[in-house]
Amino acid sequence: MKEITDLVAFLYSKFLLRDIMGKVVPGGILLGTLGGLLGGVNLRELGDYVFLLKGRHLIMLFPLAWVAGFAAQSLGQWLRFLWPPEREEHARMLEILRLDRKDHRAEDERQERFNVILEATGNSAMAVIVFTIVFWQSLSWSGAIALFCVGMLLLREHWITVDRYRDWQDRILKRNASSVLPCWLRCLIRGWNP
Repeated sequence: MKEITDLVAFLYSKFLLRDIMGKVVPGGILLGTLGGLLGGVNLRELGDYVFLLKGRHLIMLFPLAWVAGFAAQSLGQWLRFLWPPEREEHARMLEILRLDRKDHRAEDERQERFNVILEATGNSAMAVIVFTIVFWQSLSWSGAIALFCVGMLLLREHWITVDRYRDWQDRILKRNASSVLPCWLRCLIRGWNP
């Protein structure tokens, strides 16, 4: 059990979990959708092709899937389906980073957990919705409706996590609001090094 805990902690600390769950998985779905669309294949043929891929082909597709994950995120933010961190949100996060925090490691891990969930749910929702729209004719009605519902549930979870993330930020800021020195002065003394 300790090995699994250590592995997850390592993946969080190296930002690999965010890349895999938030970019590669949804990007892989988008690549499959794009391949099926451009190749003129139906869903069954696409599934057969993906099943036949060997390890070296999958390794070559990994960076493409990672980049395609950014496309899913960009599409979702452009359509306003996904939460784009605006300037105010960045300012809030900078304020948290500048705080003289006693338990910053736990807070940083919690921050990364929120980022993983936000990207995994939002980007996967966009990829599943695009996949459903592209292949709706190849799917049964019940399959298309089920996939669309999965996309919408992921999107709902994305927005629930946004609310939880903002509440967490507010708690951090309120807990540290009683600090003796103002944030800008602490930053001058310590230097800005998040």
